[in-house]
Amino acid sequence: MKILVVDDDTNFRHTLVLYLNSNGWEVDEAADGLEGWSKLKESPYDVVITDIEMPGMDGFTLRKKAKVKKMKIKFIYMSAYPPAVEKSRQDTAWLTKPFMLEKLHRLLQSVVPKPASPGIA
Repeated sequence: MKILVVDDDTNFRHTLVLYLNSNGWEVDEAADGLEGWSKLKESPYDVVITDIEMPGMDGFTLRKKAKVKKMKIKFIYMSAYPPAVEKSRQDTAWLTKPFMLEKLHRLLQSVVPKPASPGIA
C-alpha cells in the first residue's frame, strides 16, 4: 500500500512518516495541499492522510480535485478543530489531533487492509 501524508506541521508529518515506514508501508510526504496535489498527479497512491487546515490548499479541496480526476484513493482527514472533523465525518475516515499512532494504524487497516507477508499464515 502506498500512502501520501500531507500536513503543514513538519514535526508531526515526519513522525507519521517514520511510524508508517517502520510498520512496512511505503510512504511519501507533502508539506501542503498544493505539494500533495502535485504528488498525486505524478504517482498513484492508495491512501492520503491529510490535515484539513493548511495554507495554499486545504484537505477538502485536495480530495475534491482527486475525485474530479476519478482517482481511486481513500482519504483520512486529520484536524485539531472539531468543526472541521464534523464536516469530514459524512463520507470519509477521520482522526482528531492529537491521536495515538496505534489509532491511525487500526484506521489504516480498516480502510485498506495491509497484505500479509509471504509465508505467514
